[in-house]
Amino acid sequence: AAGNNGDGSGGIGTTNAINYPANFNHVIAVGATDSLDTKAGFSQYGTWIDVMAPGVSMYSTLAFSKPYGRMDGTSMACPLTAGTVALLRSYKPLATPDQIEYCLKAGCDNIDAQNSTFIGQMGAGRINALNSLLCLDNLMKVSENELLHVSFYPVPAKDYLNIDLPQSA
Repeated sequence: AAGNNGDGSGGIGTTNAINYPANFNHVIAVGATDSLDTKAGFSQYGTWIDVMAPGVSMYSTLAFSKPYGRMDGTSMACPLTAGTVALLRSYKPLATPDQIEYCLKAGCDNIDAQNSTFIGQMGAGRINALNSLLCLDNLMKVSENELLHVSFYPVPAKDYLNIDLPQSA
């Protein structure tokens, strides 16, 4: 979660603009958008943001008052991003974390038109699970002639066990 102070990308007077652990290496910093794909007023922004996701009026469990209700925050945007990453990982379990992060970002929808004053400060844009899946599918395609064919004999359950592996495996 990038943070909910609405601060920009740093500079004089905005010392708390960049939040951790969101800005650490190998962590995906997630900002929040509303239902119109505009940056939520509370959301952090800046060149350190990786992606944006819906985070306004999200239905969720509540810690106190009622069991469920609507909440705002970059913490509400993170489960959508984490779910998309989990979907990518389950779709292509052999994909590396770098490949998954690449396709998460490459699959994002450009929302600059709705956010003209924040261009270049909202990461790759708003996450899009379908586009990210298509990216990962194209990235992970291995043609038949790149496969290494291996056979094992004897195998107790069957006469032969055939395995096709990418040449780089």
